[in-house]
Amino acid sequence: MNNKQIPGASSLTEKKDANLPTAPYTAQFIILDLLLRFLFHWLFLLNCLHPILFWVIQLLLIPLFTLLTIFLLGREDKWVEKFRSEGKLSDVEKLRIEVKITPVAALIGFLAFVVGLYISWQLFALYFSYWPTFLLTLLTFVFYGFYIILVTAVSYAAIKKEQVKNSQENDKLEEIDKNDIRLAEAEVFVNGLSQKIDTLTLESAVLGALAFTCFLTILGIDYKLPADARMLFAELQELFVLLLKFDFKDFNALIKSFPLYTTDNILVIMALQSLVCALMYLLVIVSRTRFPDYFQGILVDLQLAKGYNQKEEEYDILCRQDSENKEVTNRKKQLSFLTKKYVDQVFDDIEILKYILSFMNVIRRSALFLFVILISTSACIVSVYLGVIFMLMYILSYLFQYFDKVRVHKILPDLRFKK
Repeated sequence: MNNKQIPGASSLTEKKDANLPTAPYTAQFIILDLLLRFLFHWLFLLNCLHPILFWVIQLLLIPLFTLLTIFLLGREDKWVEKFRSEGKLSDVEKLRIEVKITPVAALIGFLAFVVGLYISWQLFALYFSYWPTFLLTLLTFVFYGFYIILVTAVSYAAIKKEQVKNSQENDKLEEIDKNDIRLAEAEVFVNGLSQKIDTLTLESAVLGALAFTCFLTILGIDYKLPADARMLFAELQELFVLLLKFDFKDFNALIKSFPLYTTDNILVIMALQSLVCALMYLLVIVSRTRFPDYFQGILVDLQLAKGYNQKEEEYDILCRQDSENKEVTNRKKQLSFLTKKYVDQVFDDIEILKYILSFMNVIRRSALFLFVILISTSACIVSVYLGVIFMLMYILSYLFQYFDKVRVHKILPDLRFKK
């Protein structure tokens, strides 16, 4: 398609010839790396590995194994072959493929980075003083972060067999009718995404403020909260280490000597949950900052598409009245091309809005789940069984929504017209 700039086109949505084909991302390799690190760290805690061997495995063998696995699968070459067969990639652009990372995959990569950094810091603290531990952790932050980025950049998903849909009815339509259908779909998608993002922003502002108010209230009630929090975290860390070592004797003794189910400990847990919940809702609001710029460009392209589509309708009438007029026919074809071009740009930018919405949804659902846990934890002050009942009610309602969604997707056909 000719991508020359037409007067009035939006600079935010104008696509360049240098756009690269994108392949879907998979978190399999990051998860593989994380599981291997957890496994050998567990063996190290059980004294099954010498410290030197453990560091060689963590710093050298696991990265080599992960990168070698990616190389042997050769998914990049398969995507190159697929894009070349579709005409999206020339012979000289073998390495010019981008990986499309979803919000969930980005969170998994961030989790792997944080966990690896935490494990390194814990191990450095066993052998070094404060400043060497700080410097080594800083080096780990740089090099391990670069490694996570490298693995992410080459984590191509496997190519799935595309399902061929029946599009005979759409093929029978004229180009002018196809433009009408796609223009209506684009307008509905834009309005729907805008309403969803505004709703998520408003909901996050209300619940985030409520969660932070809960934290301030607990902080005002329990002036010993910081000391209780440090004691609780130290005990939980010790319990976790004993559990990894299968030292159930000391584990049971520690449980008896330090009762976890107390009002002070519940308040500490509630304070931490409310603070993290408020932060997550704040992230939902912050992620919306990119939305207005893209949305403004989409509105401009949508109005241009509607204007060209209206002129296309008028010239279609003229063509039916005088089909031999080449000037009118060529003008109609040009208007059809311009309408399709700007609708394509709208759909391309809708994908960006869907990415922003998907990221907001992931954080929002996590924050909502944490908010439910916060309510269940507060119910434990009255009774543990009451807190369990609240959690079960939430899980049951979520399962009902999931099964209803699956049933609707099976019954209703896919009505969206693909470009």
